[in-house]
Amino acid sequence: DYHLVTLCTRPAVFAIPDFLTQNECSHLVKSARNRLEAALVSGPNGKEVDAFLRNNKQAMLSTKHSPITMEITSRVCAFLRVPVPVKVLKSDGESANTVTKHTNPAVGGDAQIGLDKPFVPRGDGSMPNRNDSGTNLHAHQSINFNNAAVSAQNVQSCGGYLTVLQYKERQHFLYHYDSGGPHRRMATMLYYLNEVTKGGGTQFPFANVTTEVEGGKPNGASKAGGLIVKPKKGMAVLFYNYTPSGAADRDALHAGLDVMEGEKWAANQWVTMEELVPLQQTFP
Repeated sequence: DYHLVTLCTRPAVFAIPDFLTQNECSHLVKSARNRLEAALVSGPNGKEVDAFLRNNKQAMLSTKHSPITMEITSRVCAFLRVPVPVKVLKSDGESANTVTKHTNPAVGGDAQIGLDKPFVPRGDGSMPNRNDSGTNLHAHQSINFNNAAVSAQNVQSCGGYLTVLQYKERQHFLYHYDSGGPHRRMATMLYYLNEVTKGGGTQFPFANVTTEVEGGKPNGASKAGGLIVKPKKGMAVLFYNYTPSGAADRDALHAGLDVMEGEKWAANQWVTMEELVPLQQTFP
């Protein structure tokens, strides 16, 4: 069992202490270290380097990279009650439906997705696997926040890969959104893989709280404003990039702050969904 701590309600941000084991954290760091490349952002010309917005490195690990990455993906899918990507567990010959029943006992529901209930997989038990690049923005850039209907039929899965991130001193990922693109990142799971000596927090500047959080617990007021989550090895942070109505949440703007001393290792996965239907097409 895991302890879910509500850090903020708008945007919806939760901490899950000790979601990853110490061994799992070390395994992800070791697996990624020799695969690191400059982290890219999504720009008008596709994927590109933007050293101002983002100057850290990253490595992409398939969920089939090792039994540990497969276990992490299965666990987060079960925790969020979303379909496990087919290619993660199909190697043993089981069908997609069999895997779904083993991993997600809630399959068959068609409830609306809200912040007060877990995600429910598709009613037909299917487990498609689709990921997107999302959209990363400078704070002054605009994004089209069309409302869209969000239902269980939109949910895809929690990714077919893990993105492992390395930040050295003075490295960061400035303010950006994980939402955007035709296939949306409904929610983000961020894992902290080591203890950071100083800095390297995750900031939500528009959060409806003003606090610093360390290890899932408040640790005083945030001088920078909003919510700042300090890295704690093994802790996961879950946040939603869309509101229950299907609108991209403006308040979900976030940043990986500068590492001031030491280095920071983290990883993330996304819950993706199909192209959304704008509400204006549904209601006159």
